[in-house]
Amino acid sequence: MSGPGRVNTFSSMPPPASYVAGRGRGAAAFTTGADVGNSRLGGPAAAAPGSVPGFSGKPTPGYIAGIGRGAKGLGDTRNRGTYEQSKVQQDRAEARRKALATATETAFKHGGSGTAEDVEADAIYDMVDERIAKRRAPKASNERAAKRPATADIFADGRLKLAAMKYEDWEAIPDSVADMSGRNRLDKKQSWSVSREGPVSDAMLMEARGPAMGSIDASGDAGTSTSRLAGSGAATDLSGVGAARNKMLDMRLTRMEDSVTGQTVVDPQGFVTSLQAQRAAQQVDAGDVRKGRLLMRSFVSTNPGHPHSWIAAARFEITAQQLGAARRIIKEGCEKCPKAEEVWLEAAAICRPEEVRGILAAAVKHVPTSVGIWIKAASLEDKLETKRAVLRRGLELIPKSVRLWKAAVEIEDEENARVMLAQAVVLVPQSVDLWLALARLESYENARKVLKQANKHLPLEPKVFVAAARLEEQRGQVARVDPIVKQAVARLLRASGEAAAKTGASAVDAAAASSGTAAAAAAASSRRAEGDETTALPSLRNREQWLELAFASEAAGFPATAGAIVRHSLGIGVEATDEVATWLADAARFEKAGHPACAKAVFGLLLGRHMDQASLWRRAAELEKRHGTPEELDVLLRTAVKHCPRAEELWLLGASHQRDQGAVDEARAVLVKAFAVNSDSEAILLAAVRLERDAGCVEAARALLAKARDKPGTERVWTKSAVLEAEEGRLDEAQALLKEALKRFPDGHKLWLVLAWVLRSKGDAERARKVLHGAIKYCPTSVPLWRAAARADEEAEGASKARSTLELARVRNKRCALLWLDAVRLEDRSGNGPVAESALAQALQECPNSALLWTERIQRAPKVEQAGLVKRVAAKLTEDGGIAIVVGRLLWRTGRSGKARSWLSRAVSLSPQLGDAWSNLLRFEQECGTSEAQVEVLKAAASARPKYGEHYAPIAKRMTNRTRSFEHVLLTCAAALPPVSESLRTHAVWPIGREPGVDVPASVTVPVAGSSGGAGAAASSAEAAAAAPAAAPPAAAVGSDSGAPAPAAAAESSSSSSSAAGGAS
Repeated sequence: MSGPGRVNTFSSMPPPASYVAGRGRGAAAFTTGADVGNSRLGGPAAAAPGSVPGFSGKPTPGYIAGIGRGAKGLGDTRNRGTYEQSKVQQDRAEARRKALATATETAFKHGGSGTAEDVEADAIYDMVDERIAKRRAPKASNERAAKRPATADIFADGRLKLAAMKYEDWEAIPDSVADMSGRNRLDKKQSWSVSREGPVSDAMLMEARGPAMGSIDASGDAGTSTSRLAGSGAATDLSGVGAARNKMLDMRLTRMEDSVTGQTVVDPQGFVTSLQAQRAAQQVDAGDVRKGRLLMRSFVSTNPGHPHSWIAAARFEITAQQLGAARRIIKEGCEKCPKAEEVWLEAAAICRPEEVRGILAAAVKHVPTSVGIWIKAASLEDKLETKRAVLRRGLELIPKSVRLWKAAVEIEDEENARVMLAQAVVLVPQSVDLWLALARLESYENARKVLKQANKHLPLEPKVFVAAARLEEQRGQVARVDPIVKQAVARLLRASGEAAAKTGASAVDAAAASSGTAAAAAAASSRRAEGDETTALPSLRNREQWLELAFASEAAGFPATAGAIVRHSLGIGVEATDEVATWLADAARFEKAGHPACAKAVFGLLLGRHMDQASLWRRAAELEKRHGTPEELDVLLRTAVKHCPRAEELWLLGASHQRDQGAVDEARAVLVKAFAVNSDSEAILLAAVRLERDAGCVEAARALLAKARDKPGTERVWTKSAVLEAEEGRLDEAQALLKEALKRFPDGHKLWLVLAWVLRSKGDAERARKVLHGAIKYCPTSVPLWRAAARADEEAEGASKARSTLELARVRNKRCALLWLDAVRLEDRSGNGPVAESALAQALQECPNSALLWTERIQRAPKVEQAGLVKRVAAKLTEDGGIAIVVGRLLWRTGRSGKARSWLSRAVSLSPQLGDAWSNLLRFEQECGTSEAQVEVLKAAASARPKYGEHYAPIAKRMTNRTRSFEHVLLTCAAALPPVSESLRTHAVWPIGREPGVDVPASVTVPVAGSSGGAGAAASSAEAAAAAPAAAPPAAAVGSDSGAPAPAAAAESSSSSSSAAGGAS
């Protein structure tokens, strides 16, 4: 730059046109097409005046700035703000871009302004690219690939046709042929015939899956899974594929059969086990086998006369799968140890079947007195005559072998067996089994003689005495059983005591010497010498062994013998102060184990020493009622009242037994005798009233109650009187009696309940509600009154009034599960499900151990949550019958009948007075059991006589069921239960004074053992002497939704929640 007053410098001067930076320092100058640009196309003279050097001035048509650097054109400015262009505009822009790129590349490579160096460089780069492309090309040319196509392409059509291939066509495909040349021929024939297999098509696998192996739904097992293949829309059930594989394996095993014998060569059950065994055998190290073989060889070489060394060596070779070597070793052992029985038996087990007889023949020559060899030889014979000849030859050489005598007798008929046993007991008098077998084959008189002879040779053998007692019982001589057992126990205890007192000799020898007979001592010595073939002397002072003999006798059908053994051996080792407790525990254990005769014998022993204890007589009567006959029970009760005349419960048991048998006059006579001895007994008087009422003698019952009221009658007597009048339709008389009774007993909550019931029966429901609210002032802690008042409020004014009554009741009666349950069910009936759930949660917080509330909680839970909830609650409340019922029904619903029966049986054992437990068990046996099981349930329930139950009590207290049999009532209750798929909860409102439950026909079929479907005689209302009037008010509870307390209510409430009529009855 120049100007006035300024000097031009070198840096300010413009460079010349041909200037190249660094050329003066020896740098090699170069120029690229990017440096030249489009300006070189026209040369330096083509530049417009005033334009920037290196550019041509105006852009060419279609030029897009930055497209050489990869930028995308913005397109038409009018469409710049849009997100998408039309197809035509996109095609035009793409065409312009390609045209511009082609023009630019042509200009760079072949333009007029390009230098020779550029052209030469481009040629060199093209040559290099071509050589690299040739190196990377595949070795096989396209022509060769066309001549030899891929294998998958060749069989593509065939693979598609396999989908339509049938199973028969697949089976018709011949098996491939293995390499049968040279040394492979034998091995291939053996292995190829077993392991022939081929690939299975997908179609066959899908067909083998079947519809049952398809995809699972939401309710399927948690262990199965379904996956979806990538890139396909079909689901693959992995469990189904595995099941299909197992099915194909089963088809293979079924197909592998022996064509000659028809027997299966491969055991399907042991197939996997055999494979594992073969794998384990193949994994045995060869070095271990070699070391073991050297060890076995050392054993037999150092001590060749020891038979067990040869046996161990042979078994080692069998383990190493060298059966031929094992046979050679055991044959050598037979030569080295010809007198060893074990070696010969091992050889007979290892050698080939055709060689067994020869080996045993050689064995009997060397060891003729071996019992095992003769038994083995006899077992090889198929014909009876040959087997008999072998055994008799053995008996000639070994006449005192008990095993040979038993084997020989077993194959003979009765007459020959008797002859052989008569000879056997002479040769082997110390064998008790031979004596007993001979006694069983003889007549009664000869059997007695045989047992006497056995007693002489075996004076200390208890089995001989037991057999003698059984013989007398079988003959009908029961009176002789007890002396025989008594003599046996006394003799054996005395001998055992004397043997224990002696020193310097064994207990068995001392016991034998105390008998005073040389034969007994010889027998004892023989037992020690041949303990494996004779019976050893038992522990004579162990009472458990005597009890085992008693159990065996009862199981064999000899209850008298079993009872005698128990009576004379039960006191062994028991202190006098512990007799009652120990023997009662023994009786319970015997009954639980299924030995009622032994349990009866225990009570007979107890009652013989403690006749004045009424509790023992009562327990004995209950046992006799469960496992005895009516005649035996009648005799027992008559004996009981003679020894305990002041025991009211025994008189009542006797009267109830006679009434159940239909003998009303006998029952009346029993109560008359009982009242003569216990004139002040209210229980006997009320029992007489009930008997007269059930028999239809209402006037006699009314007279008895009037006589009881003349005395200082109790609240119960007045309640019974009012209920009797109300049931007979005399509501005014009943109301008058209740008013008089309430003056004497204002705090009697049952009297208030019956009064409200009477008023409702007369049609005055509002007055009955006022009576209930007035009664609460006198009995603020009576839960039945509060519940009755709440029900009356719900019926009269709705749920809001009932809710407030129940809240006030819970304030007065803390932690009462019944009141909380009524509150929960009230909200359910009102349609307030969330409020009911909240109330139940509060109830469980206040009463965490209430089985009643937990039962409600389980039944309200969703089915998927019930199993886990039941598991936790059952572990917490293990002794509640209501929880056991819920668990049993849950298992019943899921199809696990065995466990369901176990839990329902547990329920009746935990709560025998719970009628719901018995009805659920009976319903289960009706649907899943047999008629015999139904009869057993009815019998056990009749013995327990349940009284309570949310479903049972309302049905049992119906007027129509009062005169019917207990079996009819229980069957009616079982029929009224909801199905197992539904809950036991009761949400329906049962108005006060109306019978709850469903209507059941009056005639119910009672099952009979052995009949199909439980068909039997029908128990109908005709059984009763007289039916109650149809207009009589029902016996339903005034203040209870079920007429009786729920399973846990009796334990949680201070008073019974049964109805007025229910309590009176």
